[in-house]
Amino acid sequence: METLAKKANSSTYHFIRTFTKETGVTPYQYVMNTRIAAARFLLKASDASIKDIAFSTGFQSESSFCTCFKKIEQLTPSQYRKQID
Repeated sequence: METLAKKANSSTYHFIRTFTKETGVTPYQYVMNTRIAAARFLLKASDASIKDIAFSTGFQSESSFCTCFKKIEQLTPSQYRKQID
């Protein structure tokens, strides 16, 4: 956040507040939504493992990816993949 705030010539607090006001989500939520959107695409378009998709979309572990995916999609990545088959 500090790096983005500096690029926007504002404080971290002001950057987060302005970003949230303009987009409707916090910068963190925006990043997570973007990562999950990429993961949804990979789950549909490839046979890559869940673990490989987790790391390729920027998550530090398969567990954190699955937790975030389920929170946003209300399905685990495996359930999502089965649903689209």
